[in-house]
Amino acid sequence: MMAVEIQKPLHKEVEEVMDIIGSKGFIAGGCPRYFAVDDEIPYSDIDVYCKSEEYFNDICQALEKAGWQKTSESVNAVRYRKSPGGVIVEVIKPFQNEHMKTFGEPEEVIQQFDFTVTKAYFKDKRTVVVDEALIEDVKRRRLIITSIPCPIAVAQRVTKYARKGFSIGVRELVKLFIEWDRRDRQYKNRLQELLSNPELSDEDFEELERLLRVD
Repeated sequence: MMAVEIQKPLHKEVEEVMDIIGSKGFIAGGCPRYFAVDDEIPYSDIDVYCKSEEYFNDICQALEKAGWQKTSESVNAVRYRKSPGGVIVEVIKPFQNEHMKTFGEPEEVIQQFDFTVTKAYFKDKRTVVVDEALIEDVKRRRLIITSIPCPIAVAQRVTKYARKGFSIGVRELVKLFIEWDRRDRQYKNRLQELLSNPELSDEDFEELERLLRVD
């Protein structure tokens, strides 16, 4: 990991969220990447992670007190927006299993992000900490897989980044097949069952979200 100075003035909403969450959480992913590189790949939302499980409710309550309105909630996150059409803040729910952990110290959490180009977090309002390969991989629009919380979820995110102009090599794609083979049969069978059902109940949909760990 390495620290870099931000390349663009922070947006008002980003500064506000940083002030609200204070030392109880941090912003990671596409938002800090946008400010860390001399590139115009937009961020779709502001992802907030908690440094401790106990801080989740504190952060949500602080956002609401500051005028951010809750717009939706899933098994993975709670979403807020301050004004119609404004940027969305996603507070990621604390979760941990053998493949990922969504709370803790920033470097601990982002090490489990799927691509080098997603591994970024704000250290402060002037500094972003990024994966050492992030800047070059963004420049080349190249996806390198470094962690696979769920093979199908990562494959889905590959298509998302393809729409942003990123490409991925065969060697990287093979990682997903290898990881799929490693997963236990019960997990694979249940995931395939849910994905093949066109009429999921609310309970089934929530189970699918938990298995995929994507929103």
